[in-house]
Amino acid sequence: AVTLERLARVRGRVRANGRVLSGALVELVQLADGHSIHVMEGFPSRWDQSVYRRTESDERGEFDLPILARGSFALRAEHAGLAPLELGPFELDPRRGERVDFELGQGGALAGRVLVPPAQDPAGVLVKIGRGDGRAQRAITDAAGRYRFERLMPGRYMAEASYVRVEERGGGFEPIETIVSEEEFEFPWVLEIFAGETTEHDIDLATQDVARVEGTLRIDGRAHELATVRILPGYHPWNDTNSPLLVEHGLESGGRFVFEEQRAGPAWLVLGLGGAPLDGVLVVRRV
Repeated sequence: AVTLERLARVRGRVRANGRVLSGALVELVQLADGHSIHVMEGFPSRWDQSVYRRTESDERGEFDLPILARGSFALRAEHAGLAPLELGPFELDPRRGERVDFELGQGGALAGRVLVPPAQDPAGVLVKIGRGDGRAQRAITDAAGRYRFERLMPGRYMAEASYVRVEERGGGFEPIETIVSEEEFEFPWVLEIFAGETTEHDIDLATQDVARVEGTLRIDGRAHELATVRILPGYHPWNDTNSPLLVEHGLESGGRFVFEEQRAGPAWLVLGLGGAPLDGVLVVRRV
């Protein structure tokens, strides 16, 4: 005979201003161990998502989620018109229940300017911020280069700005890159949000770190000129040929290639070889 044990539950209530909230989204997610970090929505994530459950609060504001595994977890609640809130970490065990209550509020705000070189238009720059929870929030700068976010969860954030005007691929909690390291991963936090306050943070694109990538392709010691080479930011899949950030060139004389003014950070370098017998061969390297 097989005996099945009933899983313990995380139960609690979601409130705002002392009143219960029905229809609040509540998520229970396992946290990453610090040595294997997924990149989602362009930012490294503290969330693992290998163990993930979600539900909505009922008319009494109550929620109930099963504890499926032992480990370190976070609980997050959100409701329209309010700032989301994440609580934890909690060390959970399927044999032991837990009670966690939420009190949602208006959170804090973030405002600032994107500073650009004199010849560039500050309007329409994409600003992204993330807390490392698999999400990114976006804003577009106005004619003066200013941006603003409201109802933000208090805590530390990562931020970046880009001239790219279109949405990047990714999201839906599907990691598009995994960073594995023997050392504890250090998140690039750049600002902190406080409840009831507006944090000011400017992003200077004029001094943003850029790099130059150059090299040559040789096969059996000889230059191979029937090839193309493309470069793509490391948080995209290497075969994302539809990305607006993709740059592609043919090889120059002697098999040389150069990419100027690339944003510093991980990147994919993809060489497409042509000519018999190598036609259609791809060489992928992370730089």
